[in-house]
Amino acid sequence: MRIFVTGATGFIGRHLVARLVREDVELVCLVRPDESQAARAHLKSQRVTIVDGDILWERERLAELMRGCTHLVHLAGLYSFFAPFAAFYAINVLGAQGVMDAALICGLRAVHVSSCTAFGRQAGEFDELAPPGPALSDYGYSKALGDERVRALRDSGLRASILYPASVLGAGDDKASGRYLQAVAEPTWWRGGTGMPMLPLAHRRMTWVHVLDVVDAIWGALCLSEAVGRDYLVGGGIHDLGEIHDMVARARLGRQTHHKWNFPFDWLLMAVASVIEPVGRAFKIEPPWGLTRDQIRTLLQGIEFRAQRAQQELLAGRPYRPIEEAIREFFAD
Repeated sequence: MRIFVTGATGFIGRHLVARLVREDVELVCLVRPDESQAARAHLKSQRVTIVDGDILWERERLAELMRGCTHLVHLAGLYSFFAPFAAFYAINVLGAQGVMDAALICGLRAVHVSSCTAFGRQAGEFDELAPPGPALSDYGYSKALGDERVRALRDSGLRASILYPASVLGAGDDKASGRYLQAVAEPTWWRGGTGMPMLPLAHRRMTWVHVLDVVDAIWGALCLSEAVGRDYLVGGGIHDLGEIHDMVARARLGRQTHHKWNFPFDWLLMAVASVIEPVGRAFKIEPPWGLTRDQIRTLLQGIEFRAQRAQQELLAGRPYRPIEEAIREFFAD
């Protein structure tokens, strides 16, 4: 098995590369020419083949880089609740289509990693058969559009699985979720820190997943022939944010519960974001603590699903790792 990987230097990608190296498969990692030397050195230390390129290149050019590979994992994408939609569209829609076009040209079997936010607004718990609801964010909408392109290519012969991870947590999380955990744990500014003074949205429920479960699901999709043509939600557990805050307290602060007050007016957060976000855009500065309208809208709605299909088929029936384990590993990293 010779696997072509995009997004290998990202949060999930770093864990995936480490896992695939242990599986003793050949890895070819697409790395942007402007990627940091530290990221390149980390990949080189794991004895993988690095090829310079960009998912926005023409499909024929990408196909030349994929020659000789048997499988593809497409992880590269733009994850943000603040970027302009044009950037989302270029990377998450056109980029996904170009990579999958190239995989079809080369006859690769593909795993496309999307996001559960692509399902949009849903009424209660949902599964893979749910039609997409109204978009909660530009990010989620762009992922849904990208998935449509991948499905169209599946209809044209592309052998691909699509994975929809929940909110991913774990060691080395440098995304918005990792920054949020740090802000929950850090003392407030009047105590010399940069943490949030109050904890928002304590009763809003989200589905979460350990990064290593996402990696295991990707490996399962690569190995299971029956996974071709199927979609998989990947999520380890449903917790409200208050429970996540208490997990942070146990992992970082040595407390059973968090000592900060819960912000009592969830509805007010959207009004605050509506003021702060335009100012941030004017000065090209992302609002503190993820206070954007898309982020707040997503959390206010909540995303709840049970991921039995992935558990049974891709994880061979084993239980998902506890989310608190992911949070402990994040702070231990």
